Amino acid sequence: MSARNPSVFSVFALCLLASTAAASDFHSPRTAGLGGAGRAGPIMNDAIYLNPSFGALLPSYSVSINALYFRGPATEPDGSSFLHGRNLNASVQDGRSELFQAGVGYTRGESFNFLHLGASRAFVKRFGFGIGAKLIMPRGEDGKVVRDGTLSVSLVASEWLQVVGLVDNLFESGTTLGLLREYALGTKINVSRIILFYFDPHIAPALTPASTFGHESGAEFVMASDLFLRVGAFRNAYIPFLESRADGYGLGLGWIGPRMQLDWGMTRALRPTAATSHIFGATLYF
Repeated sequence: MSARNPSVFSVFALCLLASTAAASDFHSPRTAGLGGAGRAGPIMNDAIYLNPSFGALLPSYSVSINALYFRGPATEPDGSSFLHGRNLNASVQDGRSELFQAGVGYTRGESFNFLHLGASRAFVKRFGFGIGAKLIMPRGEDGKVVRDGTLSVSLVASEWLQVVGLVDNLFESGTTLGLLREYALGTKINVSRIILFYFDPHIAPALTPASTFGHESGAEFVMASDLFLRVGAFRNAYIPFLESRADGYGLGLGWIGPRMQLDWGMTRALRPTAATSHIFGATLYF
């Protein structure tokens, strides 16, 4: 791996991590299309939210913006619904620093704003260790800021297999928001660089025995050298725009150019509440 220079941004992110303690509280278009899966193979800024340890294995500098729109059934007597709204997101990932690699993402939601940070370090080129931090800030005057974190370890075992072990919501400080501690094992299988399979089973011990286990599973089809079709499904998985767990599926498309990535993803929750989100994103990388 080539030598990389430390950046002011990386030092700033490390200071913030030391004072707070990232979870997948934001799904990018790619993640949404894969049904929430992809921890073992995030692309660019997805590592901030899905798996901070993989940022060390992505030696590029990238800037991303995303807009998510969601809609569900009426929840109030007057016909209005808290399931109608949008989330806006922006993030920066620096994977070129020599000291460590870091990223920061900000999400503006309907009820809460999120600040995510991730820092990672690679060892022997195929092994990465990462820590993440998140701050959840209520949009109103009431409520307190919630702080929590993530630990993850990634291994690129071969050209066709990648795995990650991850502990999410480490301190369980956001249980009132449904953010419970989870233990996840992510796997990516590359079949001849034509189909990429992702399987992310997870366990949340705080739930009832019947609801403890869940998963996100997805497949990415390489339609051309720069065009991707994504499909996925999830069960008992935390869906950010719902702020709760659900069962459902995802669908998405992605295009990767020389310095730009454009993506669309859809999440369709089926149970316990039916709702749909569409998210559009653009990423510049160098």
